[in-house]
This record gives sequence, C-alpha cells and structure tokens, in this order.
Amino acid sequence: MAANYTKIFLGLKAGGLTEEAVWAVMGNLNCESNLEPCRLQGDFQTGYPASRSYAEAVDSGIKSKESFATDAKGWGLAQWTYPSRKRALWEYAKAKNRSIGDLELQIAFLLKELKEDFASLYRFLQQTNNMYEATDRFCREFENPAVKNVSARYNSAKWLRVNAKLSSVPTGTSLPVGETSSTASGPPSPEGKAWPPRMICVGMKGLDVTLLQTLLTLRGYSCSVSGEFTKETDKKLRQFQADSDSLMIDGIAGPLSWRELLKY
Repeated sequence: MAANYTKIFLGLKAGGLTEEAVWAVMGNLNCESNLEPCRLQGDFQTGYPASRSYAEAVDSGIKSKESFATDAKGWGLAQWTYPSRKRALWEYAKAKNRSIGDLELQIAFLLKELKEDFASLYRFLQQTNNMYEATDRFCREFENPAVKNVSARYNSAKWLRVNAKLSSVPTGTSLPVGETSSTASGPPSPEGKAWPPRMICVGMKGLDVTLLQTLLTLRGYSCSVSGEFTKETDKKLRQFQADSDSLMIDGIAGPLSWRELLKY
C-alpha cells in the first residue's frame, strides 16, 4: 500500500494540487476504493480476485466497452460509475495501451477529468490550504455519491496525513503531522544517492535528479543539470514522455520513464 500512497501523492502533486488538496482527494479515494485501482464495487475478498477477473475481461475484450460503461458497477480509485465517465476511462486506457486497473493510468485520467470537466474545482484545488473545504468540494462535485459522507472522508484525509507511509516525500513538502524526517517510513531524500533512482517530480533534489537531467540532455531534451527538479526539467520530461508511445505525460520520473530513458 505504501507504493500506492507514494504514487498517488506524487501524481496529484505533479498535477498542481496543493498538499492540503492532495490529502483531501486521497481521503475521498480511500473511502471509495481503499486506494486500490483494481477494485470493483462490492468486492471485499482478500486480494480482490473478482476485481482482477473483471479487469482481465475488460482488457481482453471479453467484456465490451459498452458492457463496462453501462453495468452500473463502480470501478477503480474513484469508483467511476456513470456510463459517460467509464466509457471515457475505457477509451483512455485503450489509447495508452494500459490496463483498466493500472494505477498510474487512473491518476492521469483523474487529473484529466479535473482539468477538462471540473475546471472550477481544479483551480480551487490548485490554490486551497483548507483540507476540509477541499474534501467537501471533491466529494460533492467530483464524486457526487448518493450519501455525501463528508465527515468520514475528512477523517480519512486526516488519518492519511498522519499515518500514510510514503517511500519518498518531495523536498519542500511538509511530512505527515507527527512525523519528522528521521522517523518517516522509507528512505530520506538522498542528496548523495543516485541509484536506484526514486520516483521524482517537481521540487525534489538529489543525485537521481542530476541523473534524470543528464539522461534527458543526452536524449536531446537539453536542460540545466542542477540536481534540482525545476519547472524546466518538468517541461523537458513531459516532452520526452509525449514523444514516447508508451509513457503517460505526467511529469513524474517513475519506473517506466526511467526504463525508457535508460534504453540503449
């Protein structure tokens, strides 16, 4: 689960959300799916076997796009249920050649929905420092559940902020309440360590950032090699991702981006 926490946290941060908004969104998603991307509504079995079978059926085409879109079953991180939104998720997954249950795909799709279909909410989440208001608005506007249990979602956001164990935390971002850099789970920001590289995005520093900038420059995406993940580095990484046939354009140097950068 720590890997999910980290990917979701970094993905939402890279999408421009404030830290309070990130925890608010994660609190909502935790109530929807327990932060599990391959999660079918009503599947409570250990390991979610029904959910895995469902994803395999959709990915293989055994379950058609229309069947997926109209079966009235919540799916994924946000438990997408409305036919138009599930249809768009299916099309997005096929365009990216990724599984319908892929975590990074769902983070990117969620941000795409925010930017394109919930622009006012997205602008708010880029500016707010009020975690309760962010929780409330994301619940009512993006999720719009039959029972708008905002208090439970806010409590979930607060719990995650204190207890979520991130494998790395962006430089300049405060750690969860009650923790310090010496007690947080996972490795600290490694100023003197370049390998293995972390999942990194804007605001982070370290030798792995230097490595990223060097690889981008060698690939023809010239950027300053400073060891600090700047907006310029973000822009060049997104250009590299856009030119790839298999990468999400999210400004995050994760395992797939590192693999592509390191190819001979």
